[in-house]
Amino acid sequence: MNQIVLFLVIYFSIPIFVSILFLVKRIHFKKLLPEIIDANSFFNSIFNIHRSSTEEDVNEYINRFKILFLRASNIANSLFIAKKNKKNEDLVTFINNYIRIQEKQDFFNLRFTKISHINFVFDKAYSLYECYTTDHYFSYSECEFYKSDYKQLFEDLQFCMDNKLNDSLISEYGEDSFCKWMDFFANIDEIRTSNNQSFVTNQLESCKSYFDNLLAYPLDRQQRESIIKLEDNCLVISSAGSGKTSTTIAKARYLIDKRNIDPTKILILTYTRKAARELVERLGDDKIECTTFHSLAVRILAKYNNLMPTICEPSLLLNVFRSLLRDNENFLKAILEYILHLQSLMELEHEYESAVDYFADRKKYGIQAHYLDFQGNIIFTKSEEEKRICTYLTELGIDFLYEQPYQYNVATQDYRQYKPDFTIFVKDTVVNPITGLNEEKIRKVYLEHFAIDINGNVPRWFGDNDKKYDWDYHNEMYKNGIDWKRNTHNHYGTTLIETRSADFHSGEIRNVLERELRKANIPINHLGPKELYEKVVHCSPEIENSVLKLLEQFIALLKSNCSPLEQFINQAIEDNDYRTQVILSNIVKPLLEAYTNKLRARQEIDYTDAILKATTCCNNQAWNDYYYILVDEFQDISIDRYKFLNALRAKNPLTKLFCVGDDWQSIYRFAGSNMRLFYRYEEYFGYTEHCKIEKTYRFFDPLLRLSSDFIQKNPEQMKKDVVSNAMPLSVQPIAKNSNEVYRNESYLNFYNCGKSHVKNSMLRHVTSIIQKIPQNESILILGRYNYDVRSLGYDLDAHNFDRNRKRINLNIANRTVQFMSVHTAKGLEADNVILINCNEGIYGFPSLVEDDPILSYLLSDEGQYEYAEERRLYYVAITRARYNMYVLYNEDKPSPFVRELTNILEPGQHLCPVCQNGHVVVIKHSTATNGTPYTTFGCSNANAGCVYFERVFGDDIPYYKQFQHENEKNHDILK
Repeated sequence: MNQIVLFLVIYFSIPIFVSILFLVKRIHFKKLLPEIIDANSFFNSIFNIHRSSTEEDVNEYINRFKILFLRASNIANSLFIAKKNKKNEDLVTFINNYIRIQEKQDFFNLRFTKISHINFVFDKAYSLYECYTTDHYFSYSECEFYKSDYKQLFEDLQFCMDNKLNDSLISEYGEDSFCKWMDFFANIDEIRTSNNQSFVTNQLESCKSYFDNLLAYPLDRQQRESIIKLEDNCLVISSAGSGKTSTTIAKARYLIDKRNIDPTKILILTYTRKAARELVERLGDDKIECTTFHSLAVRILAKYNNLMPTICEPSLLLNVFRSLLRDNENFLKAILEYILHLQSLMELEHEYESAVDYFADRKKYGIQAHYLDFQGNIIFTKSEEEKRICTYLTELGIDFLYEQPYQYNVATQDYRQYKPDFTIFVKDTVVNPITGLNEEKIRKVYLEHFAIDINGNVPRWFGDNDKKYDWDYHNEMYKNGIDWKRNTHNHYGTTLIETRSADFHSGEIRNVLERELRKANIPINHLGPKELYEKVVHCSPEIENSVLKLLEQFIALLKSNCSPLEQFINQAIEDNDYRTQVILSNIVKPLLEAYTNKLRARQEIDYTDAILKATTCCNNQAWNDYYYILVDEFQDISIDRYKFLNALRAKNPLTKLFCVGDDWQSIYRFAGSNMRLFYRYEEYFGYTEHCKIEKTYRFFDPLLRLSSDFIQKNPEQMKKDVVSNAMPLSVQPIAKNSNEVYRNESYLNFYNCGKSHVKNSMLRHVTSIIQKIPQNESILILGRYNYDVRSLGYDLDAHNFDRNRKRINLNIANRTVQFMSVHTAKGLEADNVILINCNEGIYGFPSLVEDDPILSYLLSDEGQYEYAEERRLYYVAITRARYNMYVLYNEDKPSPFVRELTNILEPGQHLCPVCQNGHVVVIKHSTATNGTPYTTFGCSNANAGCVYFERVFGDDIPYYKQFQHENEKNHDILK
């Protein structure tokens, strides 16, 4: 019972106790509330958007309100705070602030920092945003710099938005501005692209009249777009006759007239002083700096060193080269070794796997021996090994003729007269039995070179492409031929000496040849290097300049790449590249050392030195700042000029670069031009806008189509859709006088000038062509080399010819006509252009000297396509003509380019099934002893070594007929 009473007392006492406790707490809370409000007020004073709190502030807060926190915590633990009201919120806020004071400090200080940053930069960021989206080409660098500069602003604004702090920002800038900028930054790349497209469209419309009248003729659409686009880097890919220079001029004028660029902040760089002068004249504003790379480099050095540098004469390297030839016998021997034994990369007959490969190299490296025969005739051999034997015989002082008729007539109804490979003429001294006096008697010794290996077999490719007879048949027939020759000499008592391919393979060919000569009592007179060199130059007058061109190219590349020569010599040794090691060690090294010493002694530098030194000055900020740099003929850029350009534009904001060039016309590889800089422009210069100008104003179809197809055979060349500016006949203007005719056609004409040894054959054909050209039409004659002018009767020695001379005036058919090399003619044009000596061989067109493998150590991977540089040079040559392009070649050694474009096939002719270069010819029609008629077929390319020979009896169909459809495909209409 007592327990029940106790329970009831406690039960009814609890509410009373709670009420009393609540009342007490409430009284205490009322007393603490002013202090809590004061604490919260103090908290807000030290944590706000206008200041950053310190550790002292935090410590003061903690110490000042420590007891209040304990008392407030006691109250907060009671049920009293369950009731929500403003006063309770003050209590909860105070307690939370006190407990999380460090966390609160970090947050509010971060908020302060972000809002302060926003207040500091947003106005500028928004102003730039408005600028970039209003009549402005928003460049890639501007975009990247903007993203970099205002990335933090975007993150800060995002932070404020996520934490609902944007009210404080909106009140100052306005919600619309805030939202627009956030959207702009979040989508800046897409907006930049869209904005620039709109900019170009608007400028094309608003500047239509300006571009119509800026130059003497309206600019076309592609030219206008390339001018309007104001990207950091703009590469304008052009084509022949498309107005590269005009586009550059119009770009400069547009920048000044429409974009208000200070003319003194524009730099135009060219490669020739003539081009620089032309640009200055056509611009009509001498405030624009227009100069060559070299001239600018010299001026920079003069300012930096307070002394004008002395640039050496272009002929200095040539003079050093000739001095070494004259005074250094080891150097002379090394040059001879290169010309005679290292220059051609033709392999021996047995080293080829197929006839196609063999004849491809024969076509490439030519069939002309290095020396003349003893009667002064040019020698064209039928094999590489015979070509080398010509060299050995000359070096041994042997008088010989190549493939002269045998002294006895052995021709039959089925076989023509026998012609031994070499006929050696020996002068013997004999005593006249009548007079008793010594007399000189000529004795003939015959040398046959047999293409057989140590086992007596012919090369495996002798049976290629012959579906009637296999290798065994050809091998047996060749051996039968050897036996016939030996028996013939035995029968007539003539002396025959022999060499074999096996002697070449063993490396004993010289020893074998000398042994055979001595056995035949033929005196040997080893000629000295000077006499041999004179004979080489006499046989091929262009050889010296060609070798020097190669050495000039290597040295220029070496210097522009800032590479030491020893590095490449060591690399050649590591690669077991004996050929390159010998050339670099015995030729390049002494020439480079002598050239460097000569420059030092004369206190001079060359132009490559000038650019390298000027680049260093610019890297030290020793020159002007430019807003825009325009580069003409950019396809000729080299590594040293690339570094120079980068040094000239190394500033912020980035100097804009506008480059115009035609990769199809990159022809200065020998001077260091590097197509990798063109093809991979963006890798070297940064983000790039690629434009094209593909309308040519110079020439028309069919020359346009043929030349474009020809150059684009090289897959490395950029693809272009080149079109002409031809006008429909219905809209052509009326001619101003009877002599003026508007033309919409340009032609590519090929002329066979007969055998190369026939004197004046090239001159006769050129004269005939010129006589047919109207007097009011211009004419230009081109050659692969300056010395090609010899073919037109011009005596270089008599005129003290300077190999650096650019143009030669000739008088042909009572007209003064200019001759120049194709390199010099780049950028020029004429109504009629005549390209002479378009022949094959090391010094032909394509020239094989500039493709020497030693250059691979310095050049980029670009240009792996066969004749890549020479193909571009040929394209330059045939695109100089407005109306008629004439290509002249000799029938015994036409250029591979001529073969490619024509196949040298007349209607009814058929491509040779073996070499696939020459055409099938009928050797003779005859009747066999059994009365069956037959026809013997051969190849027009037999003098180059083609072995195609076929005898067809009766109604049999010759093998070449199977290739008839190939011929028909190659018969383009060429006028």
